[in-house]
Amino acid sequence: MTLLAIAILVTPFLQQDALQKPVSFDIRASRLAVLVPELASKAGMALEVTPLVANEVVAVSAKEVPLRTLLEKIAGVASAEWRKEGEVLKLYPSVPARNRESNEELTRRLEDVRKAIAEKVKMLTPPKSTGKESPEVRGLSNDAAITQLLRGIDPTPIARLNGGERVVYSTAPNAMQRPFGAGAGTIIQTMVNEHNAQVAKIPAGSMDAEMDKMPDFVKKMMERQTRKITGAHKALLVVSKPNLGILDMTSLELRIYDADGKVAFSTSSTLGLPFAGMDIPIPGQAPKTPLAQKQTPIAYAEDSKVLMENFQGMSFSGGSMKLPPKLMEKLRRPDLTDPLSYMATDELFALSKLKGKPIVANVPDEIMGSINMLVPGGKQTVESFEEDLKKGQDAILTETDGWLVVKPAKPTESRGNRTDRVALTTLIKAAVDKGVPTLDDVAAYALTSPSPMADGVGMLFAMVLVPGMFHQGMDGMTNWDALRFYGTLSPTQRQASTQGLRLPFNAMTPAQQSIWRKVAFGAGAAIRTGERKDDEMPFAFAMQAMMGGGNDYREEATELMPNGLPPAAVLSFGYTMQPMASPVSTGGAATMGFMGVLGPDELALFKLFKDDPNMSAVSAFMPSLDKLRIGERGVITMMLQLPQEAFIRETLYDNKLPQNAQVASMTDLPPAFQKLVAERLEALKKSPFGSLGALMGGMGRGPIKP
Repeated sequence: MTLLAIAILVTPFLQQDALQKPVSFDIRASRLAVLVPELASKAGMALEVTPLVANEVVAVSAKEVPLRTLLEKIAGVASAEWRKEGEVLKLYPSVPARNRESNEELTRRLEDVRKAIAEKVKMLTPPKSTGKESPEVRGLSNDAAITQLLRGIDPTPIARLNGGERVVYSTAPNAMQRPFGAGAGTIIQTMVNEHNAQVAKIPAGSMDAEMDKMPDFVKKMMERQTRKITGAHKALLVVSKPNLGILDMTSLELRIYDADGKVAFSTSSTLGLPFAGMDIPIPGQAPKTPLAQKQTPIAYAEDSKVLMENFQGMSFSGGSMKLPPKLMEKLRRPDLTDPLSYMATDELFALSKLKGKPIVANVPDEIMGSINMLVPGGKQTVESFEEDLKKGQDAILTETDGWLVVKPAKPTESRGNRTDRVALTTLIKAAVDKGVPTLDDVAAYALTSPSPMADGVGMLFAMVLVPGMFHQGMDGMTNWDALRFYGTLSPTQRQASTQGLRLPFNAMTPAQQSIWRKVAFGAGAAIRTGERKDDEMPFAFAMQAMMGGGNDYREEATELMPNGLPPAAVLSFGYTMQPMASPVSTGGAATMGFMGVLGPDELALFKLFKDDPNMSAVSAFMPSLDKLRIGERGVITMMLQLPQEAFIRETLYDNKLPQNAQVASMTDLPPAFQKLVAERLEALKKSPFGSLGALMGGMGRGPIKP
């Protein structure tokens, strides 16, 4: 007997009659904090929702159904239960239901990993046999070696990985690593022998002319692939799950160290493919999945149509969106009008109408992030939407007791990755009031919400409404954990961070220590060695890392720190000021968030593309930047000093735009700003990125000369 049924037994007869009374209830996707009061008002009953359930986002479309049934369906999709407290029915999370979901989710993840490994095994091309070798290890290619190693390891740690996490398997595991399965040494040695045999076939000097044209980091990468592996001492398989939302794949890197701890060889692969299972429409090509015979168009609401047209038509190189003022006001209040109340709700309600059945849906944020929304022709019919649900990637559709019931495919993960609508509203308000949000504003949001790179709701709303958050600096998206760490600092510590604060690891709170462990050992870990270069070109380090594996064992966290982050580690802060600019929107258009804040590095990159005629194919889609409001930003550098002259450096930007900000064009920036942009442009031309431009056929057709 359910708790709701028990509550009915002890409820006065009048209220029992109310629970049996048929009701019609249509509400677009809304937080239960919004939905339950509306239902209470319509039903004339005292209904409340507790905080641990309040942020579940539910959509309902039901005609003349018993209120009792409706309450049970809402509780079911939220993994919750109604409890009677006095005259009030309150909605609480159901611990047994959520524990069951968590276990089922891990089981499904484990099945997915095993299936992905089986797919890699299936794709192996059987090598030619002499009849003497073991069929398990003969003639292994790099990817085949990784696949064979995967077959022998325990896949459970991989299945447990969440976005931003990694696990390392080793031939000689320490406390931070896991062992390979039996036969790993033979598999690796066979691959080494095969690699060396292939290298021996390359004529001496045959590649010198081509290599001379390559940037230094490309040379290093190629040299590692074209030289013999000698003295293989230890091998690691680094399994990482990047926190990239719809790019749901797992990265694999096999790395071999020599006796001196230098990286002798590395090779990469993936487990699962980006956009796997997604039927993305490509102009001129037939759909991957044959279309159903019947194609029922979805009747999108007017607001949804406007959003889709803008997202599908805008230029992602820095375009803008022109949205009606009333719609813009709605978008600025996601706590009241939920982001999932637009396209996702239209699709759910269209399915309900076509099937002629009531629907209740706990809508995951992942549906908002579907790439099909951003591609013309994506999810245009009820049948294709139903087909997507049946694939069970983001949500699972079941038909129970005459109802359509939709729940997140990974409810525990989905719940943890749900964007905090109240925090998002606060952040948007700060952006509107100040022109650009400050670091304090963004850090407060980060404490309760996932990175925009991992979440469709955060990505799309930040792109439109929050200048400077989607892209913080030319070195890529700010490390979200570093941003969260800043959010944990007290006002006194934040002030001290601008004056050279030093914070020992053992003086941090347990929560702060946990964050830095994620930074150091997570999928985005970037440990540096050698001399610290404060004027280093942003993203230069990241491009150097493209060669894979770093230079030596000190750049691998589990090797450098086999027992975890040492108590003696010290975090030091650096602080500088630099100018920044924010484009002035025209004609009511909204400048895309990743173009909303431009510092010296971003403007230097802009000039690099605009000034070089070879880059015209790209620069034609870039905005003109005729009007820029000039502000300033504090650049906060956090440096965590590690053993053996290794360190982690993360950079945060504190943008400020005065109400009476000076307006200038790209050609008449203030002199100091112009000088800084010119200096960064020269550095950019000499950086790995500047060199790489000449190699990218569609972008540049000749070397960029300093």
